Amino acid sequence: MNHTLLTSIQQADGRYLSDLELRPLAQFVASFETRFKPLPA
Repeated sequence: MNHTLLTSIQQADGRYLSDLELRPLAQFVASFETRFKPLPA
């Protein structure tokens, strides 16, 4: 998904990620509808 998010997950070592560490995932989810919206026919 994103190198920054992957690095944060790998360094979490069993703890919950902070809001700052989860921001790349939140941005990906928020942009999902825009990026995968079908083109008009």
